[in-house]
Amino acid sequence: CAAAMVAVVSACAFGEDAYLEATGAQAINTGYFANPKTKIVADFAFTSLDPVSQRLFGADNNNDVSGTFTFSFYFDSAKKYGYSCADGRNHWQNIGLAASMSRSSVTLDAVAGTVAVQSGTTVKSVTITDSRTQTSNWPLAIFANNRSTDFSSLVANQNAKVKLYSMTIYDGDSLVHYYKPYKNGSVVGLKDLVTGDILENALTGEGFKSGGDIGDDPSW
Repeated sequence: CAAAMVAVVSACAFGEDAYLEATGAQAINTGYFANPKTKIVADFAFTSLDPVSQRLFGADNNNDVSGTFTFSFYFDSAKKYGYSCADGRNHWQNIGLAASMSRSSVTLDAVAGTVAVQSGTTVKSVTITDSRTQTSNWPLAIFANNRSTDFSSLVANQNAKVKLYSMTIYDGDSLVHYYKPYKNGSVVGLKDLVTGDILENALTGEGFKSGGDIGDDPSW
């Protein structure tokens, strides 16, 4: 069954134009705690490169204790893609690829120890060399960098301006979350095709934008 799900997700990763757009005022709490078996595959497009340090997804530790885990994908102050996937704090690594507003994909794989980005026709893959043995203290945020269990501490200026077409989260060989854009009446967010949950804006204020052939209810 898991193999069949992986095949479906791979087939759906590109070629669909439905998207959920965050404008820098939103974030989504996945409730998922990244760990050394986590792999995330996302199909996305940043809509602005200002401000810098925008996170497509992230979970930081917010302290200097070494036995914690950071997991994040973003672009840095040099406007190059970067990531954190390491035990301890401040293990932010530059991928060496300029951030783009083109539709792109990223695979951050803690198990394989690699990060791969495809932006247009450019592909860049790097090896994660940091230690990865712990589990994050904080649940993973989409469109932001989270530093609290109750989602009350999202890092200033690290909420993303981005269109998300799909995102999958694997724990080892198991597909645990598969997010697709969702719109039904006034409800706009992501639907988790694994659990059936509908995830809306975790912050107060401005809601999401959406576009493409989003429909009322995404499916496999």
